[in-house]
Amino acid sequence: MAEEIHAVSHYGDSQTIDQVYKVTDYLSYFDNPKEEFSDETKALIKAIADYGYYAHPYLIKLHKLGNKYAVMDKHYTDSYDYDPISDAVASYAFVKAVDGTKLEKVSYKLSLDSDTALSVRMVPEEGTEVSASAEFHGNTYTAEKQEDGSYIIKITGIKASWLGDPIEVKGSAGGSFTVKVSALAYVRSIFSSEKSTKLAKDAVSALYTYYQAVKKFEAAS
Repeated sequence: MAEEIHAVSHYGDSQTIDQVYKVTDYLSYFDNPKEEFSDETKALIKAIADYGYYAHPYLIKLHKLGNKYAVMDKHYTDSYDYDPISDAVASYAFVKAVDGTKLEKVSYKLSLDSDTALSVRMVPEEGTEVSASAEFHGNTYTAEKQEDGSYIIKITGIKASWLGDPIEVKGSAGGSFTVKVSALAYVRSIFSSEKSTKLAKDAVSALYTYYQAVKKFEAAS
């Protein structure tokens, strides 16, 4: 979020507009407003800044990216109260109903890149074919076989306001199975693990706060 976006617009025969955009520039405009913002807009903008600030060091360490990306130093929240957030996501569990099938393992991964995505990975017994699909906000996603024999369904384009929406994967692998998950299941998993660091808890707290701010902003719009 701290990276510069260099945009060049071409018009006419040879005219151009060369402009550099940054999220931090928008935040500066917010701090010195020329217009009045609604409470929902204020909360959303602050949540965006906080998410960029807290998610950055966590994702950099998680993906071992070193100093590849610029630091988002602007933020509004100095610390989070973890308990209310942990309680709020307690019901967002990762549920696997796979008894009676030939699935050896089912897991999921949340990708917080520019295109937020959630992947469900299914590992069947050797020689077992997997057929599975999921419906999410009008789109159908199907499981694709990987080189290692596992199958993955990847749900892409998850909007911030959809992070709590359930994703149900239904399929067969020597028997019928159902997997239920959501992006907020990842937030729950961080708070459920005794190994989670403050870095991780701050990042998912910022993500959940951002999600809540988006929901309230959309409801008021």
